[in-house]
Amino acid sequence: MEIQVKKTHFCKRLLSATIATLITLTSSGAAAQDYFRATESKTRYSLKGSEYISGQNYKDALMRVSLLGAVNKPGSHVVPANSELTSLLAFAGGPTKEADIEEITIKRKSKNGYTVITHDLESFLQSESQKDLKLRPNDLVHVPQKKPFISDNGLKVLTVASTILGLIVSGLVIDDRL
Repeated sequence: MEIQVKKTHFCKRLLSATIATLITLTSSGAAAQDYFRATESKTRYSLKGSEYISGQNYKDALMRVSLLGAVNKPGSHVVPANSELTSLLAFAGGPTKEADIEEITIKRKSKNGYTVITHDLESFLQSESQKDLKLRPNDLVHVPQKKPFISDNGLKVLTVASTILGLIVSGLVIDDRL
């Protein structure tokens, strides 16, 4: 009889602890992080910007990549090792509307200095056979802005020309009425 009572008492305590833990975890994301941080026996590493858990070999699991240009969150990003370009763009909130995803460049350190790789993300997204580009530690990724149909200088010339043409037409209309 005593064993039965201990089992029942243990089950009730376990159930109460489980319910309390679930309430704590669902009520606050910060509380959930604190709970796991307190119960984790291995070392926990936290890197600003993005956070990943990876026991003792954290340097092998993470890499830093720089992302510049027409993306929603440019800057230095810490991503899982062997991440692909599309994953990095997703971590950065994706390209902006002005991004030219057909001309993405990756500057990668090599034995002889740097290698520049151009990647057409538009073709990759439309193709089933093409593989996503694997990133390496310290890659510098640049997503350029689309080139405007008319440059700023061209727009200025067009504005001046249309103003002059408008004045000439107005002068002809006024002269015709006199």
